[in-house]
Amino acid sequence: MKAVIIKTRPGSYEKDGWSDDKKLVFHYSFKARNGKVNFQEKANDVLIKQPQHLYSILLFMESKEGWHYEGDFSVSEIEAKFVALSRKGSSLEDTAHDQNEVVYQEGERSYVTHLMAERSKAVVSAAKDARSWICEICSMDFYDKYGVKYIEAHHKTPIFTYSEKYKIKSQDLALLCPNCHKAIHIYMKNSGLEYDEIITILASTG
Repeated sequence: MKAVIIKTRPGSYEKDGWSDDKKLVFHYSFKARNGKVNFQEKANDVLIKQPQHLYSILLFMESKEGWHYEGDFSVSEIEAKFVALSRKGSSLEDTAHDQNEVVYQEGERSYVTHLMAERSKAVVSAAKDARSWICEICSMDFYDKYGVKYIEAHHKTPIFTYSEKYKIKSQDLALLCPNCHKAIHIYMKNSGLEYDEIITILASTG
């Protein structure tokens, strides 16, 4: 899938509309039947999966003159009844504002909200500033091996343990080398295991 086209009519859903005067963020409601959202419905599922697969969301809005193209967007927040779409190229893109997490316990939805939590630039920077850039699993120092300072942040607390809204703290993140981080994500996505369980498995194989 390369892109998803969204067409919205003003007033169709209560939550729909621009959240700022500059039109950088648009709140777009999940499709609901009798007031209940089914996250497995195709129209909702493609929104939830966008942060993982990174396809474009092309937003069109109805006006008196017809359908007006508003631009290319990405999902930056997932709420209980809507997603926040951030305009590509803006400073808000790929940032989950205030880390408003929704409880998705079914497989891929947990993984997608997890990826969004790891994109909080402020909290990742705080974690890196406070600690040594050494992998917390294999103790690899990227700079010593490659001559380049590099480390990745992994959100170690399972999303489904949170209440509906939770603000990420720097201590919620583990600093990992790229290989260990990738391995953690593979185990998480395929098995649903928690961080401590996964690092125990990795330690026994290493």
